[in-house]
Amino acid sequence: MVFGRAGECCEACHAARDPDRKVWMEAHERWAYDDAQQMQTLRRLICLCTSCHRATHFGLAQVRGQDDEALAHLMQVNRWTQRQAQSHVDDALALWRRRSAIDWRLDFTVLTGAGIRLNPPPAASDRRSVAASIASEVRPVEQPARRGLFRRRRAG
Repeated sequence: MVFGRAGECCEACHAARDPDRKVWMEAHERWAYDDAQQMQTLRRLICLCTSCHRATHFGLAQVRGQDDEALAHLMQVNRWTQRQAQSHVDDALALWRRRSAIDWRLDFTVLTGAGIRLNPPPAASDRRSVAASIASEVRPVEQPARRGLFRRRRAG
């Protein structure tokens, strides 16, 4: 459903699937956060190529040793300098660390309302302990930053 809606192209950089270059289409979740209620609400799923998904989950890219590729892709898609991209990543990682310290309640109404049946997610404390172990391996990149990993680029 997600890939079909996106026309089998990345919604950030408009790349198409290319198995020869190991570029795949992947579903990525977009969340809204209510700090006061400690509610994390799934808003939608979007289609990202492997490179955009890697850049979006930059901390995971660092843990996997793929941060150079992720940063280069982030710079290319947004037409940013290395300093701009590093600044953005630092801000995103700081926000992720802050949010990872909270035991969020999860709202999947966007899926269940569409008739999708879900298995119960792990307990909030279990999710937080996994995030904390990853956070210990993620290093800041350097600068204060901007919000949102990708600007939307117009096609054409």
